[in-house]
Amino acid sequence: MIKMSLDLQSIMYWLTELNTEYYRSQSGEELYIKRLTSNNDIINAKLTLIDDILYYYVRIAVRASMITNLIAEMSAINAASPILKIYLDIQDEGHPNLVLMHSVLCGEGVSRSQFLLFMQQVEEEALQIVSELKQSEILVTKHNNASELSLKIFH
Repeated sequence: MIKMSLDLQSIMYWLTELNTEYYRSQSGEELYIKRLTSNNDIINAKLTLIDDILYYYVRIAVRASMITNLIAEMSAINAASPILKIYLDIQDEGHPNLVLMHSVLCGEGVSRSQFLLFMQQVEEEALQIVSELKQSEILVTKHNNASELSLKIFH
């Protein structure tokens, strides 16, 4: 098994080799993965390399009115997903987001097959979590977003 020291150029090469569409952020330090963002429930999915650690983040908008339900479910979600770290990101404006994250230390190098497995595991688990949250009506959709906005206007 051949391991390469990982840099952004290597990641872009492997993504291209795996027919994975991506685009670089304006800063050039992050790679956004298009196939996950084509799922309407996912805001963005990105890879970033910081200090020899490769991070894969998936960001999902959740309904503000469902935060309590989500917090109650987060322990179960974390327990069911051994590779993803899950946390809630709440900002003053906009919808709260659920962030799914996985990282791999790559200071000693990463093989192509390890990288592929890393990508597959994150994406499969993220899509599973999205599916479960969608069934629980925790995610922002066009329908429930409009009803929550109308509630805010009238209150």
